[in-house]
Amino acid sequence: MLLQFGNKIAPLHHLSKQEILAPPPPFSVAPPILARALSSFVKISISSVGRAPRVPEYQVLLSLKASLVDLFGALASRDGATDHCGWAGVMCNPLRRSAVISVDLCNLNLSGVLPPNVGYLRSLLNFSIAANALVGPIPSDLSRIPNLCYLNLSNNIFNGSLPLALSRLHNLQVLDLYNNNNLTGILPVEVTEMPNLCHLHLGGNFFSNYLAVSGNELTGPIPSAIENLSRLHQLYVGYYNTFNGRILWEIGNLSALVRLDMANCEIS
Repeated sequence: MLLQFGNKIAPLHHLSKQEILAPPPPFSVAPPILARALSSFVKISISSVGRAPRVPEYQVLLSLKASLVDLFGALASRDGATDHCGWAGVMCNPLRRSAVISVDLCNLNLSGVLPPNVGYLRSLLNFSIAANALVGPIPSDLSRIPNLCYLNLSNNIFNGSLPLALSRLHNLQVLDLYNNNNLTGILPVEVTEMPNLCHLHLGGNFFSNYLAVSGNELTGPIPSAIENLSRLHQLYVGYYNTFNGRILWEIGNLSALVRLDMANCEIS
């Protein structure tokens, strides 16, 4: 896995859908992480979805459409008279037709807000709505989707703070919030409670004070650009990572730093 700091890394929705770290035409087919999850989903017990109240998923999708401003008619195929599994950007479980497992609305010139009832799409594995112009807060109700593994909200205009409840997404492997330029606040410590996370991109926001990349399999040198995180209070890069090289003298420029953990990361 690649470790990069700052705002110049390419957003995830620009990454290859065949190899997650090589750029191709965006939004072509599912990246390997998502493809594996989609192919294995049919083996997941439907009972694992939980006991929360059931809402017909086509109603949730229609509610999502109603919350969005679609000036170019990209969502025109969505109406109550057709099978929601055939709607553009929607994929359903082949063994349980009504269960939506993927919603991809990237780069459709959409605006509006993301409604909380998206959390009723309990079978969802992929939710991608990158490269639009959505505003408002990121709904904490996304945390109700137990098997969600791929969440891409990058390149929108969401505001507020990152919901603490997202730490309940223990199956999440990709979280991309790149370039949501109105997200602010302290990055919650709880983001480290996502044990399966392998791609975390928070660049292009105004998060402050905390950065944790411990417990991954990161390699290579720690970038010297880390010294630009002038307001950082806590930095955790140890455990299961295998960085090479020396401890950067640039870390000494982090004048606000009060806690540094570099244990068991092969740094010299």
